[in-house]
Amino acid sequence: MDLLNPTMNLLYIGTVFLGSHAQQLRLIFDTGSSWLVVEDVKCKTCVSTRFNARASTSFRIVNETLLTLRYGRSQLEGYRGADTCGLDR
Repeated sequence: MDLLNPTMNLLYIGTVFLGSHAQQLRLIFDTGSSWLVVEDVKCKTCVSTRFNARASTSFRIVNETLLTLRYGRSQLEGYRGADTCGLDR
């Protein structure tokens, strides 16, 4: 895991492996919540690596209610899902 701006402990960036085929994603870890937020391949404005839920046989939607999460002046929308996750293949 990399620490961006180590003097202030502001951002933690690391690699996770998601899904049945261990898709490699580089993420910013949200240390202020218990959520692991990943961007979907269908996102048109996302800039980081994105998760392809259809390529994972172990992915499932936990709740079909659209969620809105706010981060300062920004927000994101999506669905709560579950899949296998690891820090190593």
